[in-house]
Parts: sequence; C-alpha cells; structure tokens
Amino acid sequence: TVTVNDYVVLKFDVDEGKNGPTMEWGFLADLVNSPQVALVDELYIELHFLFDKSYGKFMGWNHNLHSMWQAFDIMRELR
Repeated sequence: TVTVNDYVVLKFDVDEGKNGPTMEWGFLADLVNSPQVALVDELYIELHFLFDKSYGKFMGWNHNLHSMWQAFDIMRELR
C-alpha cells in the first residue's frame, strides 16, 4: 500500500503494435482522473501520437488518433 509519505515513481510504455490506438492513453486518462494521481511524484511515459506522417511511415507507425497538442495538454494537466 502506498501512502503520501512514500516517494512514488511510475514508468510505463505500452506498445501494442505500430498501428492504431495505444493503451497508455487510456491508462493515463484513468490516472489523471483518479485521486491516486496525487501519490505519484515522478511520471515517465512514452505517449504515441501523430507527429510527422513522413517519419511515421519511415518507422512503420500509424498512431493517428492523438495529436502532439493532446499530449502537451495532458502533460500540462498533470502539473
């Protein structure tokens, strides 16, 4: 059990594949909307989002459901 006196570091990177939605967005949304987010002191996450279609094609990625601006917004919300 975690308490407010503990120092909590959370790291996650969920790669389901190179196409479609990724689980980290759902996990992060659940975390942001829960009271337990206050227990997290440091968060390390790799968010997949559409940044540059040419780079995505080069890497074989097709993560086009979330934008870079949505990633910025959720990071600002966590601050």
